[in-house]
Amino acid sequence: AHGKTLKQLADALGLGGGANPSRRAQRVETGESPVDVPLADKIVAITGGRVTLEDLHMTRREWLAANSEAAA
Repeated sequence: AHGKTLKQLADALGLGGGANPSRRAQRVETGESPVDVPLADKIVAITGGRVTLEDLHMTRREWLAANSEAAA
């Protein structure tokens, strides 16, 4: 929403430990990757609360539902 790249998002969230932090940020953004509590807290903080824990939960649920149906 703020015109940041996935790389900038990954850096802000401290996701630089893997081979492709931008892809990890994308997986978090789409709900493909589950979000643990420390990461969820960072997301809420860096978005100033515009992204909530409920948003993260619903994004993950929607991704799981869409991909469970595709796998069936």
